[in-house]
Formats: sequence, structure tokens, C-alpha cells
Amino acid sequence: VRIATGSHARRATPVAAATSLCTGSSVMGTTKTVAVVPSWNGRHLLERFLRSWLEQSLPFARIVVVDNGSDDETASLIDETGGAELLRLPRNLGFAGAVNRGVEAALADAEVDLVAVLNNDVSLDREWHRAGADAIELRPEYGSGATCVLRFDPPGVVESAGIGWDGGGIACGLREGQPSPAVEEPPVEVWGASAAAALYRRELFESVGLFNESFFAYQEDVELAMRARRAGWRSVLAPAARARHLGHGSNRRFPLGGTFADYYNARNRLAALVTALPGSDWRRDWRKILVAQLGLAAASVSERRPGAVWAGVLHGLWRVPSSLAA
Repeated sequence: VRIATGSHARRATPVAAATSLCTGSSVMGTTKTVAVVPSWNGRHLLERFLRSWLEQSLPFARIVVVDNGSDDETASLIDETGGAELLRLPRNLGFAGAVNRGVEAALADAEVDLVAVLNNDVSLDREWHRAGADAIELRPEYGSGATCVLRFDPPGVVESAGIGWDGGGIACGLREGQPSPAVEEPPVEVWGASAAAALYRRELFESVGLFNESFFAYQEDVELAMRARRAGWRSVLAPAARARHLGHGSNRRFPLGGTFADYYNARNRLAALVTALPGSDWRRDWRKILVAQLGLAAASVSERRPGAVWAGVLHGLWRVPSSLAA
């Protein structure tokens, strides 16, 4: 990670950096974080949640709303509200593409330490940034910071407290459906961070790259976590960093039944396994992976969304050669 030596800061691998001193810069008020929020026709969501991003006890250095070719006057809202800036894209690049354009804009400033990635339908508690930054600064090998993402309905119930990995090729939201953990609960290492509301070190992006834009949306945070872990990075959960996620703010019905979220999740699970899962894991767990994937496809029938899921699976299989090349 970066060792603070001015504009010519040295870089080190996570393993080498693990022996360096962590100063907890957010406590000292020196962490510089840029928040990146992708949005597509989400003016109604920005009207509801932008204020919570602006009113952090540890303010973001910048809030960049990346507009994915919207036609709903998002730009006028940003102008009227103030405090955030708009990065307009000519067309919809999906979650991954929009976030990447925002991350590139953020990291153009050499003084930026962290990038916060937020869904446009997420409300942040006032201490979200401070608690998340404090946790990620605890150890230099923490490249990403997961936060406690709660549901709006029912309130106080966890949607995700980081990403878990079951070894069968399925990622899940840790503590999903459980009551929210105590604010006093100490940070704990987790498998990965959900990009609904997460923090990432500059050095993680510089060492393993940005989100996989071929995913368009969904599972891109899982694939990034795989690549980061292979490079030696770890993720930490900050239970005191609370966000509330409305969920599926940009989701739509899929023409064959189900939703586009169902389609992209099914397609991109396969893509993540091909592009980022280590060969050693494949050799050890391929039977579990096969059973799990078949189980998800079969369950979609009783869940009344087989059209979207099977279309995603078939598209994912068709893309295996290009995924292998990537």
C-alpha cells in the first residue's frame, strides 16, 4: 500500500506492506475519499438519498454521480442540490462501466486514498465513512472495506455484512436476514465487500484493475474480490458503518419472465468462475460448483423466473471462450 512520502509515494505489494506501520489516517482526519455513485434514470433516488452522502461526519472529498445516459433530468437535480458533481456518459455502460469511469476520475487526483462505491438507492448513516475508513486503515493488507448494509423493509435486518463464499461457486451476503450487529462490534475480516456500499484502497485498483465491464451489472464485486484475494489483498467488515439499501433501484422485468437482475446474476456467476477462480479451487471443488449451478437453475422454475435465469446461464456458457481469453 502507499507509504506517505509526498507526491512520489512508494508502492508495495500487500504482503510486503503487511509489516509497515498503519497510522489510522481517518482518525487524524487526513483520509481523502471520493464517493462514486453510478445512476441510470435515478433522479427520484438521488432526491431521496443524496443528502445522506453529503452529511457525513467525515466528509467525502468529492461525490461523483456517474450518469449512465439518463433522460430524467438527473443533471438539473445535481445542479440544484450542490455538493456533488456529475460525470455524464453518452450511453448506459452498466454498473461496472459507470463505476470505472468514476474511479478513473477519482484516482486522477494523486492525493486520493480511498474510493467509496455506492448504489444510488443507498442511504448512509452519518458515521458510515468514518467507521469504514477506520476499519480499512487497521491493517495495510485490507484492500476493501465492507459495511453493514441493512434493508429498508423490514428495518434493522441485514441484507449484507460483506460477501461470503461457500466453495461451491456461490457468493452470498453474510448475515443476510439476521438482526443488525451491535455498533460496538469490532471490525472483522470477511471474504469480500459488497459494492452496494463499500470502500476500496487506491492501491487495490492499481494492482488488480477495475471492475470487469463485460459483466455490465451484478457479480462484478464478487469477481473483483476474487482477483484481489489472489493478489494478496484482504477485506474487512466495519459493523459500525451502516447503510440502508432500498434494492433493485434500476432493475427491470426480463422479457422471458423474471428480471434483468436474475439474468445478469446467472450469466455473471459463470463468468466470474471462469475469469477469476483459481485453478486449484476448480480442481478441488468442481463437483460442488456443478451441483450448485444446476441447483440454482432448477430452483428458478419453482421461483417463477426460469426464463431470465436460463437465458443467463446459456449466455454465460456461450461466452466461456471469451471469458477464458480474458
